[in-house]
Formats: sequence, structure tokens, C-alpha cells
Amino acid sequence: MAAIDFKVRNVKSPQGATAAVAEVSGSIDATTINQFQTIMDKLVQKGVKNLVLDCTNVKYINSTGLGTLLKYVDTFSGVGGNLVFTRVPSKVMLVMEMLGFNALFSIYEEEDEALQFLGAGGAVAEAPAEAVAATPSPAVAPIAPVAPGKPKAPSGIAPKPPSGVAPKPAPAPPKVSFPMDAECSRCRQKMEIPGAGSFRCPRCAQICSVDGGGKVGFPATKLPAPVEVSVPATQGFAGVVAALAEGLAVTMGINSDAAEAVRNGIGSLMSQVVEASYNSDATSAINVLLIPTDKGLRTEIVDNGSGLDVSTVDTSADDVKVTPHPVKGSVYTLLYGK
Repeated sequence: MAAIDFKVRNVKSPQGATAAVAEVSGSIDATTINQFQTIMDKLVQKGVKNLVLDCTNVKYINSTGLGTLLKYVDTFSGVGGNLVFTRVPSKVMLVMEMLGFNALFSIYEEEDEALQFLGAGGAVAEAPAEAVAATPSPAVAPIAPVAPGKPKAPSGIAPKPPSGVAPKPAPAPPKVSFPMDAECSRCRQKMEIPGAGSFRCPRCAQICSVDGGGKVGFPATKLPAPVEVSVPATQGFAGVVAALAEGLAVTMGINSDAAEAVRNGIGSLMSQVVEASYNSDATSAINVLLIPTDKGLRTEIVDNGSGLDVSTVDTSADDVKVTPHPVKGSVYTLLYGK
């Protein structure tokens, strides 16, 4: 059974505020989340209000772990304290940034910076406002009298043409010739539009409408935006892509068990691609496209390496397709239904 380890010590900030520093070792995911929550709850019950999580030895974190951390940020805030993070490894930080959690957490490079923040009451000190000298109001120029005669047209309004002169016709809209090129608003796929009508993007299934004048419209959608990343061909980044896919699945409303299956399946395929096609060559890159659709999460993994037999990989996907890449290798397309 996977385990997570906490080493907790009490410290004081430079301003004298008390805090606890927890050095966390292991992964924060579905296999350890219950143990993690038990330890965190005990710290809250003991009266800890300010907690610094030292993440130096955190090997991996997924969307379940990030969601739990966000819950405890609110918990510590509710008791008048703060939960802050320090020494976050680059792989973990990348997952936070990809899922947008870095904007929700207080993250510091070193422990003393985190303690400085806690000692200030969890607020960033603001510089005092500079005194601004009063500026005298400008003198108002007197309004010059208008000489008698023909009245002037108000400023900004063109005078009417003399009677009997026809106004110039409005310029005709530019002519559009079909077929025309358009770009999908969701996945940026280039599309060739044959004429006026409704069309579906071949990549993400987004529908667009085109009128006779060539104006392209995309209806609003509640689905999350697609995510496209290019990562080094290493096992560490295979896990990053898997965590990103799980987070997107959760955002789409896919239940936690199915989202975990997404992470495991994509993680297995990415791991095999890294090992079999690229031999864990960090100088090579794997391109991944994650597309939320009405049917589920569609994933495209572009393997420009030597390729592999995807039938030997347990992807847990509802549908798997392998197509040749135009340049080299294969494109693996997986669909995980809602």
C-alpha cells in the first residue's frame, strides 16, 4: 500500500508568529489521500493555524490531491490562519500550473520566505501612498459669441448635402469566394469551408455556421477548452500528462473513479511510448492534445518515434484508434466516455 510521510516541527516567524512546518514525502493522490487527510485533520484539531508544507520530497500529485489541498487552504483560512507551500519540485509545479492551482496557492521558494509571509499575518505589505500635491483646476475659457449668420453644424456631425445631390452609397461588403479557410475557435484546427451552411470540426466536433458572406460563427459551449502540450519523452512527464488528463476529466464532470481510470490508461500509454518509441530520450518531445467533447474526453498522442503495438497496452479507453502520422510514427486517439 502506498504511504505518505509527515515530519512536523514547530517554528516561529521573524515577527514571532507560531507556525508548523510539515516535510511531506511521497505522492498525494487517490492511493494516499485518506492518510493525507487524516494527518491534516489532526493538525487542525491540535490547534495549528499556520502550516508550511515543505514539498521537497513530494514525488507526484494529481487533481484529487490538488483539490484536497485547496480544501485545506480554505480550512486554515477559516480558523484565522494560512496554509502555504515551499520548495515545490518542478514536476509538481508544472501540474499545478497546467491545472491553474498555482494562482490559488501561496507558494514560496524557501521556508524563510513562507515564514515571513505568515509573520505578516498572511498579507503582503503595501508601500505607503505618496502624498499628491493638489493641482489647481484649469481656468475655464469664456465661450466666444457666435457671429450672426448661417448656423454651424454641431461638431462631429456631417452637414447635409445640398438639395438635389444624392448621398454616396454605402460600400458593398467584400465578396467571398468558396471554398474558404477558417479556424476552429476551440482547438485551432484549420478547416476548409466549401460554402454557406453548418459544419463540424473534424478534430474536436465543435459546430460552426457560415453565412453567404463568409462570416463564421461558433455557438457558446460549457465544455472546458482543449489542452495541447508538448512534453519531453521521459517517464516523469508521462505522469504529468496523465495527471493533466485526470484533472480535465474531473472538470468535465466525469466521476472520480472514471477520472482515475483516465489517468491510469493515459499514463500507461505515455509510459510505453516514452520507453518503446523514444528510449526515454529527454531531447525528444511528445505532442498531446486533450479535447473535451459531448461524448467524453478525446485524447490524441502523437508518436514520432518507432511506434508500438497499442493493443498490448491497457488504456481502459472506450475506443482506441491508431493512424499513421504524415511524417513519421503514429497518432493514438483514445476516447473516454462520460
